[in-house]
Amino acid sequence: MDPDFARDGYLVARGVVPAADVAAFHEVFTMFIPDVPYPRGPDGVVRELTGVARAYEPLMRIAIDRRSGALVARALGAARVQLLQDSMLYKPAHEGGTVEWHQDRTYIGYLEPASVATLRIALLPEDEGNGCMRVVPGSHRRITAIGRAARSCCACSTRRARSYRRSYRPGPRRTSRPMPADT
Repeated sequence: MDPDFARDGYLVARGVVPAADVAAFHEVFTMFIPDVPYPRGPDGVVRELTGVARAYEPLMRIAIDRRSGALVARALGAARVQLLQDSMLYKPAHEGGTVEWHQDRTYIGYLEPASVATLRIALLPEDEGNGCMRVVPGSHRRITAIGRAARSCCACSTRRARSYRRSYRPGPRRTSRPMPADT
């Protein structure tokens, strides 16, 4: 396993996907989630579609791209990896809602020990001003089951104080052992 990944629970990998591919990914994304005004929820706009790649072959090509698989396998120290879920998340700059602190691995907690990673590809630039992702280094070692995560909601404010925001340019930016994150 990559030592930085084991320690922090995430990696940032720059330049893995060429700009032309990122533009193509963005085009496919906007076919499913067009860049139009959406009704605001209580704290902003968030749209998520899961499992679309299983029904739409161009998205499946993105989801099973060998570059992404190799990156995740290296991070986990695995010979190969399996796609468990694909999702597309839309959270527009300046008006995007909150995605609550969470660990993705708790959704598939039947894997013990956890050998799960989330690969995230930013399609547009992100920074603190427009609502970038927040990561909590080492949190993958602290919360290991959804029950504990649900019981520890009050601890989120404490973890938030020790979190770091990650600014990204388009392209794959991190592989993470799923962790609490405001994405």
